[in-house]
Amino acid sequence: MSATVLLVDDDPDILENEAYILHTAGYRVLTADSFSAAVKCIGEIRPDLAVIDIGLPDGDGVELGWLLRGAGIPFIIVSATSLRIDVERSLTAGARDYLLKPVPATELIERVGVVVGACPPVAPQV
Repeated sequence: MSATVLLVDDDPDILENEAYILHTAGYRVLTADSFSAAVKCIGEIRPDLAVIDIGLPDGDGVELGWLLRGAGIPFIIVSATSLRIDVERSLTAGARDYLLKPVPATELIERVGVVVGACPPVAPQV
């Protein structure tokens, strides 16, 4: 059975694109366009991983990450900015990764795969 990934982003084009990419890679994909929709989805279906935009219209993606962490659900934060404070807040909340938009398709698939255990992490070349 394939892993279930919850995508949370308020941009419908990004949601559609990332959902297509992950679905094509064999994942079951759920989408939410807001903090509240994500909380509702998590209450109904427990995803194996969440990929969360940091800036949501009705809440903060990092705060959603704290909720996911409490539920034992791993998450990746995605953001259009690389502000150090956002990276630090995300990692402190338990994010497994912090990706910058736009995320290339192959990178999204690889990073999701690492978190859900679909592929082993690659050791850096020395």
